[in-house]
Amino acid sequence: MVLLSSRLCVSWILPCTCASILQAESFLFDDDLELTVPDGFTVERVAGPPLVDRPIMADIDDSGRLYVAESSGSNDNVETQLRDKPHRVLCLEDRDTDGHYEHRTVFADQLMLPEGVLCYQGSVYVSAPPVIWKLTDTTGDGLCDLREIWHDGKTLTGCANDLHGPYLGRDGWIYWCKGGFAEQTYQRPNEPVFVSRAAHIFRKHPDSDLVEPVITGGMDNPVEVAFSPSGERFFTTTFLQHPAGGNRDGIIHAIYGGVYGKDHDVIANHPRTGGLMPIMTHMGPAAACGLMHVESNALGTDFQGNLFATAFNLRKITRHQLTPTGATFTSQDSDFLVANQMDFHPTDILEDGDGSLLVIDTGGWYKLCCPTSQLHKPDALGAIYRIRKTSHPTIEDPYGHNIDWNQQHLTPLLKDPRALVRKHAIEALSQRGNASIAPLLTLITSPSEPRRVVQDALWALTRIHSSKARAAARPALSHPDPHVRQTALHAIAIHRDASTAEQVTALLKDSNAAVQRSAAEALGRLRIPSSHKPLTKTLTETTGRVLEHSIIYALIKSSPNDLLEGLQGTTAQARATLIALDQSQHTDLEIQHLLPFLSRPEATLQRTAWDILTRHPEWSDLATPALMSLLESPRPPQQLATLLAAWPHVKLISYALQSDIPTIKQIGHRALIETRQKRIPNTWLQAIEAMFESDPNTALQILRSKEPTPSLESYLNALIDDPQSTNSQRLQAMLLVSKLEPEQFPWVITQTLPSQTANHRSQALQILAKHIIPATHINTLTKALRTIGPMEFGSLVEILAPHLNDTKQAKAAIAAFKANPLISTLPPARLTPFLHALPESVNNAKTKLVATFQAKRQTQAAKLESLLVSLPKGDVVRGQAIFNDNRAACATCHQIGYVGGTLGPDLTKIGTIRSRRDLLESIIFPSASYVRSYETVMVTLKGNQHLVGILKQDSDQQITLATGPTNESTVARADVIAMIPATHSLMPSGLDASLTKAELGDLLAFLQNTKSR
Repeated sequence: MVLLSSRLCVSWILPCTCASILQAESFLFDDDLELTVPDGFTVERVAGPPLVDRPIMADIDDSGRLYVAESSGSNDNVETQLRDKPHRVLCLEDRDTDGHYEHRTVFADQLMLPEGVLCYQGSVYVSAPPVIWKLTDTTGDGLCDLREIWHDGKTLTGCANDLHGPYLGRDGWIYWCKGGFAEQTYQRPNEPVFVSRAAHIFRKHPDSDLVEPVITGGMDNPVEVAFSPSGERFFTTTFLQHPAGGNRDGIIHAIYGGVYGKDHDVIANHPRTGGLMPIMTHMGPAAACGLMHVESNALGTDFQGNLFATAFNLRKITRHQLTPTGATFTSQDSDFLVANQMDFHPTDILEDGDGSLLVIDTGGWYKLCCPTSQLHKPDALGAIYRIRKTSHPTIEDPYGHNIDWNQQHLTPLLKDPRALVRKHAIEALSQRGNASIAPLLTLITSPSEPRRVVQDALWALTRIHSSKARAAARPALSHPDPHVRQTALHAIAIHRDASTAEQVTALLKDSNAAVQRSAAEALGRLRIPSSHKPLTKTLTETTGRVLEHSIIYALIKSSPNDLLEGLQGTTAQARATLIALDQSQHTDLEIQHLLPFLSRPEATLQRTAWDILTRHPEWSDLATPALMSLLESPRPPQQLATLLAAWPHVKLISYALQSDIPTIKQIGHRALIETRQKRIPNTWLQAIEAMFESDPNTALQILRSKEPTPSLESYLNALIDDPQSTNSQRLQAMLLVSKLEPEQFPWVITQTLPSQTANHRSQALQILAKHIIPATHINTLTKALRTIGPMEFGSLVEILAPHLNDTKQAKAAIAAFKANPLISTLPPARLTPFLHALPESVNNAKTKLVATFQAKRQTQAAKLESLLVSLPKGDVVRGQAIFNDNRAACATCHQIGYVGGTLGPDLTKIGTIRSRRDLLESIIFPSASYVRSYETVMVTLKGNQHLVGILKQDSDQQITLATGPTNESTVARADVIAMIPATHSLMPSGLDASLTKAELGDLLAFLQNTKSR
């Protein structure tokens, strides 16, 4: 089984669909690094060692100085890094203006891992989890002498992905990303305390303590936010979905109030407007991190308004050309810069004052949570590169050094072609406060000013906190350009300017869907209860998901008292009303409002009603008569099974189980399988007993997740003894009975051998771990240790440990252990119980065993390099057969395309992001590292029981662990004493020992050729 360990960076964290560069030019650097960019562009290294060694993220201040977050190269655990604070922020300067940086100052040192830099208002904001620092040079000597904690998230998880950023929004608010799933709490005036474990984009004003969530997510790691001139937000993220078919990471258009990413427990208590929000661009296992919006036309007019993203894993910069589509965007994706070296890992990209692009390559040092090698590469240093358009003229004074920033009239600078000058002008105008309002209003109301000038004027007004500034922005609501209207709506929304309610409401009828969406968002923030009628009327059957979301979210936030009127509207209006009533904190929704919709012919409306009912178990008794009527109907809705399982409704399930009508009985069976209720009521037992005769597989599937029921023991034992039972049925029944007979153990042991299927081997080991093995069969088990395969070796060692108190048995076990060629592949943590169980009488043999084990473990690095050289090139077709065969059993745990198991990471495009060396290392040393979302944990339960597996569900009530390819264990949260990271992967070591070199070469060839096309 190839349960590949991680080489997937997620702490900052290409494209599966990006087109290749058709006409390109390559530039070779002194370490054989070759960077390829489109024809007409050049790339050069403008800073590298020793000036900067391991840059991470960067930002440019108003003077053109580049502030760079730099790592020390440490991969210590986060607690150690927080204590030692080995990282720093550098200030790089290009004093001779040749485009290359030649001067460096250590602006601030003694920092936790810095994961973002923002230069704003004379200070440098740096995220270093768990805080965002505001670092200021008050003396002008180029060194930070004032450190203030600007924001404290108070959480630090193992991958330090609790904070990314910060980033300056067009509105003057500071945005940042929260990854990981640690719980954070924020007080909010006049609102409930905000408590969440989910991922988020947060924001707050630089001078305020009020933290606002912008979007919510079940993704692991949102990283960077970029902003369009209209205020649209885009962000990169990893694990925006459960990996499948090569999809995993990407870019999302961040709609206010949207819930994105994987659907799991962390997003359970957040307002939802329907299904998860859509993804703009899928990028595969890209480890997408840095993101920027092109402001100038220095790269060409067709590049202005594009997004550029960095892809840590794929060693690329990708270009994303946006096209408005309804209320959102579609993206045409292509490669822009491609590196030929595995240690090139771009983490950030930004636009310089002359319109050229600066690319930050962090190098090969990073290993924490996403190693590119078992041994990180601190000597594979990073650098900073500049991409220019060959034909673009030189920009004089790109940062505006020669401008008198104290002059009276600054508004003409909003027309300046230099992007950083315009940015500086917006802030300078806002700092003048009300004195800037009149000239800004002149620009806004002038019919001849270009769109971009008017938008920048609006953003300057947005940053001025006065009633006069609010009034000056209002005329833009009727501007002929929809992008300007959208910008004005953002300004209205951020300040909650309630006096504009009538104008904003009118824009719900705008011809532009993006303006409609922005109007709905503004109305939601204004929280005007009377807005529900025009909001609801905006919805039609063809309203896209994004606009629909903003309308429903506005309905939720405005909490109108008479929203029930919407239930009489069209299908789209009734559906939105149901969702808003259900999700609002001040709801009038009652069971009688919902019941008529359960049997409506419109599929979307019916599905919405059933979903809402599922979330209200308190209505179960009130709903019983109506549900009974539906259950007895000629065609009972299949949603009944999910509903009955979610509540679970004992009476109705019992009725379904006892029915003679097959469709009704199937609903009862599905409800029993899906329900998380552990105890089986007596009224269900008779039906389950009957299943052992008619449908034993369903009976076993139901009992797998339920508490033991003594009255069913006889049925399980009969199934075990029945010669007509399949091996699978027999094994599942043995897992469920409380006791096995001594004569049954030899057969179970045979099921652990390599000749059996992976699922049977896994189940047999669980049986042996659960039941007390008679002493008479320990010898048989010990003999199996000599030949058992890599998937079972570690587990069998642990199973044998409690039975080694006898000297003879202990010696036999040691001899069998040493005879198995997998001895060096066992993680030390799995050997420990075995060693502790050995009696003192075999201390000499024990010492020799430890010496042998350590000696073989110490040769791992040499073994890897030796194998890498000696393995044949391999054959892809033969490798595919090995991937699917019973010995390697890779497909048992891994998907390629949409075929295969889901216990391990999706391998659809693993050849795109992993070298041959990395793939080999993952196969033979799987516990060296873990893929994010596939880490194993050890759970200690009451009674000193232990479970090891991959965490699949983690809620306040219970947790679920995947403990094998087809096995899950669900336990009550109240029974959990501790949950800590496990020391070994579920993927077995030693696959190389069970395959010939030719077969291993074939397997590698197949994995290397699983690439995006």
